[in-house]
Amino acid sequence: MAHVTFELDQSACTFSLKAGEAVHAKDRRALFSGHITPEMGLQLRQLAEAVEDIRQHRLEAKE
Repeated sequence: MAHVTFELDQSACTFSLKAGEAVHAKDRRALFSGHITPEMGLQLRQLAEAVEDIRQHRLEAKE
């Protein structure tokens, strides 16, 4: 997503967010990591809906 790379580890049930477009390998380390929680899927879907709403409102404003 944009400049962030998401990495998932199914066996450990964890995730990490990395600077995906970083030029140097040392800058591509995890910016944030944590355990995948039961509510995370719903939270990500809510975020996706909010992003879509913002985008749609922007398109409508241009009309």
